[in-house]
Amino acid sequence: MINLDKVYFGEEDTGACDGDCLVVIDSGTSVLSAPTEPLNKMSSFTENYDCTQISEMPDLVFEVDGEKYALSSNEYIATVSEDGELEMYEHSEGSAECAGVFIPMDLVAGDKKIFILGDTFMSKFNIAFDYGNKKIGIAGRSQ
Repeated sequence: MINLDKVYFGEEDTGACDGDCLVVIDSGTSVLSAPTEPLNKMSSFTENYDCTQISEMPDLVFEVDGEKYALSSNEYIATVSEDGELEMYEHSEGSAECAGVFIPMDLVAGDKKIFILGDTFMSKFNIAFDYGNKKIGIAGRSQ
């Protein structure tokens, strides 16, 4: 687990973490997971948008050990197509149904809240696990 300093919606601090969060990067989790209270704080920032405004939504930014990693709205919002299929990353124009790819999971380690950054996060960033030195490296992928 590594330190999750803050979570931003665009440039605005969501108040979800104030140095009391840890993050697990997990390929066995498809979406983003957070404890209920921080998740509610994060979700409140998306309430001013509807499904036709996905491209206008700010990035969701995780500050991990002082470094910021951003997911675009196309990456953290899923839509439902006209034929009922769940769409992630590419969205049908004018979709009437959409939601953040978040699930509540109330995990703690001592007094620290635990977030899980799953495949949604890992699909955007290269992750290196250095078990010998007990470190995790995160780097952006070239486009």
